[in-house]
Amino acid sequence: MYLKSGVHFLDIRHILTIQTIFILLCGFLSFILLKYSVWFLWFFLTSCACLLGFYSLVKGVLKTFEKKEHKIVPFFINMNLKLLFLCFLGYIAIIRFCAPLTAILLGYSTLSMVVLVYFSFKSFFEKKNYKYMLKNCK
Repeated sequence: MYLKSGVHFLDIRHILTIQTIFILLCGFLSFILLKYSVWFLWFFLTSCACLLGFYSLVKGVLKTFEKKEHKIVPFFINMNLKLLFLCFLGYIAIIRFCAPLTAILLGYSTLSMVVLVYFSFKSFFEKKNYKYMLKNCK
């Protein structure tokens, strides 16, 4: 899904795909439960913002380090402005629209949860395969 967009690293593509599927499921759930609570809607919106921030970070890193001229300072300024904008959106959602704080914070932390789960499952299955391969070699 993200291969055509220029993300050539397998682990990053898997993380982006898992995060996108998770966000689509949360969006579906939020629209079903919208008449009962707006918590899932705010969770969905901040998860989308987190995914867009991570995707722009990945694309920025790839653009900066694929060139022979490494222009690090404009890259850091650009990324910091994007992160500041995401924080400002969260602040506006909490203060102006009275969004639940837990929904905003959990929405912003979904990427770290997906990364932790992905790499823990990956290391678990790699250890299993590694031990299996050692038993066959002896």
